[in-house]
Amino acid sequence: MAAPIILCDCAGMDEKRWLECREHGPKGDIEYTVGGSDVATIFGLSPWMTPRELWLIKKGRLQPKAKPNPLQLEMGHLLEPIAAHFYAQRTGDTVTDDTNMYQHADFPYALADIDRRITRKADGEPGVLERKSCTYHKASDWADGAYPLYYEFQLRYYLAVMDVDFGAFSALWGNNPDYDLATPGLIRDRAKEDMIFERLALYQSHVYRPVMAKAEDGVAQCVREMLQRSSLPYIGDLDDEIDQQQEELGFTLAEEQRQAVKTALASPICIISGGPGTGKTSIQRVFLNIYQKAFPDADIICCAPTGRAARRLEQSSGLPACTVHKALNLTAGDTNTLTMPEQVDADLVLVDEISMLDMAMTWYLFHALPPMCRLVLVGDADQLPSVGPGAVLSELLRCGRIPMVMLDKVFRQSEGSMIAENARHIRHGDTDLQFDGDFQFLGSADIQQSAQWLERLYMQEVRRYGVDNVALLTPFRAKTETGVRSMNERLRTLVNPPGANKPELSLGQRIFRFGDKVMQTKNREEVSNGDIGYIRKIERDDDGFLVEVDFHDDRIVAYEDNESLSHLDLAYATTIHKSQGGQYDSVLLSIQNCHGRMLKRPLVYTGLTRARCRAQIVGDWQAVIRAIQTTDTERRNTLLAARIIQTAT
Repeated sequence: MAAPIILCDCAGMDEKRWLECREHGPKGDIEYTVGGSDVATIFGLSPWMTPRELWLIKKGRLQPKAKPNPLQLEMGHLLEPIAAHFYAQRTGDTVTDDTNMYQHADFPYALADIDRRITRKADGEPGVLERKSCTYHKASDWADGAYPLYYEFQLRYYLAVMDVDFGAFSALWGNNPDYDLATPGLIRDRAKEDMIFERLALYQSHVYRPVMAKAEDGVAQCVREMLQRSSLPYIGDLDDEIDQQQEELGFTLAEEQRQAVKTALASPICIISGGPGTGKTSIQRVFLNIYQKAFPDADIICCAPTGRAARRLEQSSGLPACTVHKALNLTAGDTNTLTMPEQVDADLVLVDEISMLDMAMTWYLFHALPPMCRLVLVGDADQLPSVGPGAVLSELLRCGRIPMVMLDKVFRQSEGSMIAENARHIRHGDTDLQFDGDFQFLGSADIQQSAQWLERLYMQEVRRYGVDNVALLTPFRAKTETGVRSMNERLRTLVNPPGANKPELSLGQRIFRFGDKVMQTKNREEVSNGDIGYIRKIERDDDGFLVEVDFHDDRIVAYEDNESLSHLDLAYATTIHKSQGGQYDSVLLSIQNCHGRMLKRPLVYTGLTRARCRAQIVGDWQAVIRAIQTTDTERRNTLLAARIIQTAT
């Protein structure tokens, strides 16, 4: 490795200017930087900050916390030169001031503003000195040559940036340097250093975890290879085939829908994106029918990210469908590391609800495809992005290289058509929504009143549509009276009250009752994350317990230990994020000003589009407007589109 780059001299800088240099370099041209104190936070070792807080601060979405005791901090800074003085006196090493800010020669994001340089007396070896001060109750952290782990990560990071092999601490906590001073040394460890930098990778000034960098780059490479294939000619007259399908299925496709069918039949990879009522289901049905007729021996896989979405796809397509995990033979933990998957046996793979796929799952999907397999991706780019890292659908669309059809016109004329029309308005940032019997707003700025109204409306809708077909959706799991936890308890009391013939089982503070509507929250062999069922058996004896849940389609799943039962939640109310992939006849949506940072366009849009026939928003109209007009907070720092463009040129 080469010597570090000197970015600037920090001598005489005020704190504001120093922070500017530390966060983006002296010229402001480094988008994200990582300093020594950040490293312990990234590993979850910092006693002062969580990794999420650091991430939000780096993105400018959170202000750093004020120092709890600024006088204590000031005293520490004043003591540091004394700690350096007594380190030199005790060890005989030469201590030199160094006010420069340095940059790693290979990793531009890695910066170091060290306390002092040292030159070891014994052999002249250069090194880095970190001066620390602490109170007496922390002195034990430095006993017998030890040092706090979070400081170790900081110093090892500095050794890497400075490209030196020796470092030391000088920690002072009293006025007697014979007893109140610790001066432990530290030798550079390349394996530990690799572990630190293994957490970080760089692409176009963006800092990644290596596994995410690998996933993003791998997907881009796969897209490039698919785009290099020539168009797949279809033998026959497509217009005649589409006309025949229209006659058989009893509906007529608009021109943009016909184009979507043609694009899917002629392209090795394509995207069909549109909101509710724009005809995605009709397009899939026509496309699959024509494809099967042309290639009767072809193997087709239809899949979606969640079990509910897969069952909807099966109903709409007329073909068997499963979750993406099941199609790729993956378990819940397999996507934590990227290991090459088995190749699927398919000539065509159709994936619905693609916006829910995160970057890791997308990597597995693309790497499981045989060389000449077609891939059709269907989704709605305006929905919430995946829970995991990435914004896959948005980035695939943004790259401009993949054949795509964007559906915008709403064709639905039946019950629920106002929902589709208002969804289109929201998608375009238009707050002039239209109301009728299918779409209603009930204003309530008071959170307690909103909870009461949601209770009443929920029971009204259950009487109309049945408990299976009604969803109460809210942004928060907890925190407010209209949060998922609170509303689940309130609604269960009304829908499934206690009874002598209803056995119960407690798990911590949670109670499960016979007849409860529940949701699976983690994939397992028989059931998928997000699947909803009903408790049909609760038994207890001296050896333990048995809970059985009916998830429909002859799927009766047993829960016989605390761990498996912990993956069940009540499902009368759920978060909008958890509702993705589901559809309900009636949806109640809670939108309040107290939902704060959650108020953004994709959230309201996703919640609203879960409704087939009827949607009612309860809350504060100003919060609804704020959400519809807020889009930038959902931007994710992903460069999949840039990688595709780079590899495709």
